[in-house]
Amino acid sequence: MSIEIIQALNDIDLQKCLKIRKEVFVEEQKVPLEEEVDRFEKSSTHFLAFYQKEPVATGRYRISGGILKFERFAVLFNFRGKGIAKVLFKDMFKEGRKKYPHHLPFLSAQVQVLGFYKKFGWIVISDVYMDAGIEHVMMIYPPKNQKEIEELICLKELDTPKEIIHYFKQRM
Repeated sequence: MSIEIIQALNDIDLQKCLKIRKEVFVEEQKVPLEEEVDRFEKSSTHFLAFYQKEPVATGRYRISGGILKFERFAVLFNFRGKGIAKVLFKDMFKEGRKKYPHHLPFLSAQVQVLGFYKKFGWIVISDVYMDAGIEHVMMIYPPKNQKEIEELICLKELDTPKEIIHYFKQRM
């Protein structure tokens, strides 16, 4: 199995990411294109996964205040179940945490793939809500200890989502 993950550093790679997302989210899941492609494309760090040298999966992360948001994970239909998403997610997470160690890892997960994220230690912190016509929940990667909690930037900000604040108030 030949999986390679790269950071999309140029417009050609970004277009490959957007093509995969369009196929998965717009064509397969019927998300409107204007909701799928957003104002955060340029400010996000995009990743591209190749399987046997073919671009087949993508994802991105971005900073929103003190939160490290992982989003827009997409694997082309014919390449699911090959471990590509696992390799992509692990690489993105490792890179994001290294670069932003004091930002809380966060994602808005489609309910249908909750099990995937839970395997990595992510936890659900919200009720189910609709986003682009698909059921989602908020998830975080919880800090390992009190020191990590105290270093989180998001807990010092006023615009942190109430679900995050509520989760940490229960644990402090």
